[in-house]
Amino acid sequence: MSQTPQFAKYTNGQTALDFKKNGTGLAYYPSGKVAVAVTSPHGGAGRYYNFYLDRTGLLVASFNNGGIGFVSYSNGQPRLNVTGEGGTVVRPDGQLEKDWLWITNLDRMKFKEPIELRISTALTVCVRSQTNIKITFQSFTSKVFDVGLPAKRGKTGKSSMTFFERLADSSHGSGSNDLEKVQDMNWSLPRLSVSGRETVVVLQRQSDELIRGIGAIRDNSNTLLSRIASDEMKSSITKQTRAAAEAVYEMAHGNGPRKADKFGEHYTSTYKQTKRKSSGLVNLPILSPKKLDDFVNSAPSKRLVVVVMISDKYSESRPAAKMVRWAATGKWKEERAELKKRWNEKAGQGRLLISSSTSSLSTGGKPEKQGPRFSLNAESLDSSYDFAIVECSKNKMLEKQYNFPAYPMFFFFMGGRIVFAGTRFHRFGTGQDDFYVHLSTMLNEGLQGHFLPEDFKF
Repeated sequence: MSQTPQFAKYTNGQTALDFKKNGTGLAYYPSGKVAVAVTSPHGGAGRYYNFYLDRTGLLVASFNNGGIGFVSYSNGQPRLNVTGEGGTVVRPDGQLEKDWLWITNLDRMKFKEPIELRISTALTVCVRSQTNIKITFQSFTSKVFDVGLPAKRGKTGKSSMTFFERLADSSHGSGSNDLEKVQDMNWSLPRLSVSGRETVVVLQRQSDELIRGIGAIRDNSNTLLSRIASDEMKSSITKQTRAAAEAVYEMAHGNGPRKADKFGEHYTSTYKQTKRKSSGLVNLPILSPKKLDDFVNSAPSKRLVVVVMISDKYSESRPAAKMVRWAATGKWKEERAELKKRWNEKAGQGRLLISSSTSSLSTGGKPEKQGPRFSLNAESLDSSYDFAIVECSKNKMLEKQYNFPAYPMFFFFMGGRIVFAGTRFHRFGTGQDDFYVHLSTMLNEGLQGHFLPEDFKF
């Protein structure tokens, strides 16, 4: 949205700040070189920020309108890198000093202590959250630039203002003429000649020709309105709502309730409840944080215990729990199929031995013995894996114990020791396929004795 135009000069007569009402403009060093350039390349509400050094003119920081950017050292080596997923801070020797994940959108992830870096004698950067990243320019004059992800981007929540928002915003300003608005917002206006020859061409047309053109437009409009009013364009909820209104009307007039045979098939209502279809996934135990140690220590020493810690306050928790259930179902089905295969092989060998030694014996018409039933759980299958969900909505014991910033958080245990902790899996992926491959990898790591420190914390 529009701001107050800002213009300032140094005592030596050089321009210090020159910013328009839409926020774009330049900041200068006393030497006359550009220090900060704020542009709007797409003509909307988005701003792009570039910061330069005084002597060399080197670009040392840059951020786009989505809060994504970088800060480098004076020699050009990377120092701070911010992406849509997280960020990193690198020391001058190239070693990673700090990394993090935003985990969730907007400002849900906040640092307990902000990251403050001095870029040069005139520029400093401060990172508090994804929506609170500020770079301060101070050289006899001061201006703060908010380069983080905008918490609110236009009335529609989009990355840029709509045409009508820009139009309304420009009309509130004072002292600007229409030509300045056209040039500033890059509008395209229709052009008519002074002689008015375009109007003369229209007036010279025959009236019946003009009427035919209007008739075609009217026919198209009527066709469109008819299609919108047809049953094909009505949603299931609209149909069921009208059917319910008709049933109420019939009941009020003494004709009794009237409803469709399949009323509620696609829309749950008081008339008919539709039973939800089963997901086909196994149900896992949901533990409280206090019972996690007992669950982990009671498992066999060579079994990988997979735990996901969730909280109702984070929308990502439910998909994470479902992903763990999906992985448990897949792993246990694989192990059950292997057990059945081995049992069938043993049973086949037993029948072969009996038939070769006593060929005259027969089963007497009795059905052959059925194989054992293997339930989908770790104990029945003597599985290499066990899974559990820890509900942490009302208890922050584990969050304080391991110092992790947000939910969901995944922990893999073996023999009471931590094999893995984090939210990135095979090849730094986050999907269920990456998670599934990661289980086998971490099982091998645990069997080889590769564990995290006993006092591990994030």
